[in-house]
This record gives sequence, C-alpha cells and structure tokens, in this order.
Amino acid sequence: MFQPQSVEAVRAGVQKYGAAPGGRKMMDWEMEAANQAMESGIYVLFINTSTQQECFRVGTSRMCFCGHTQGEHKKVINRRLDTKCKLCTCKEYSYIPQRPEEVGEWW
Repeated sequence: MFQPQSVEAVRAGVQKYGAAPGGRKMMDWEMEAANQAMESGIYVLFINTSTQQECFRVGTSRMCFCGHTQGEHKKVINRRLDTKCKLCTCKEYSYIPQRPEEVGEWW
C-alpha cells in the first residue's frame, strides 16, 4: 500500500483519486456550517485549546457531550453567549469531534 510522505503527495493523490469518503463527509459538514453562519450571522468554530489552532466549523447538526445537537442548544441572547441545552440540564454546548481532521490531524 502506498503511503504519501509529503503534503504534495497527498495533494496529488486527492487530485488523482478524489477525497476519501470520510474527508468528503467532513467537507459536507464544513459547508453546512458555513452556510448556516452566513444565514444566521453566528459563526461557531472549534478551537484546539492546547495549540489555539482553529480546527473546524461547527453547524447545528453537530453533537454535544450531552447527546443533543448544537441546534438543540440556545444561541445568543441579548448579545451574550448562552448555550444551555433546551432538552436537558447541560449548561454549555461542548462539541464532540468525530474525525481526526477536525482536531488538526490530517492523517
């Protein structure tokens, strides 16, 4: 099995064979979140707190550790962020990354 050894080799593989199914799904989630941000004016972004690296846009269909989606949490009230869950006692939306790429790991 061929393992790319550089960013250029990864890029060439994607150009030749297309994105992997998981990568395509991740890009669909990114597009969903970007469209929602444009419509709502609220941009939610997952940031790796240890590196401060911006990793992934978070849309309303993405899960919280409480088991509910971001859309099932409150948004902004009176210019103040309030992300309590509408369906349980969760006090703050906390995004669950589902793919390595979402936390800055591209392999």
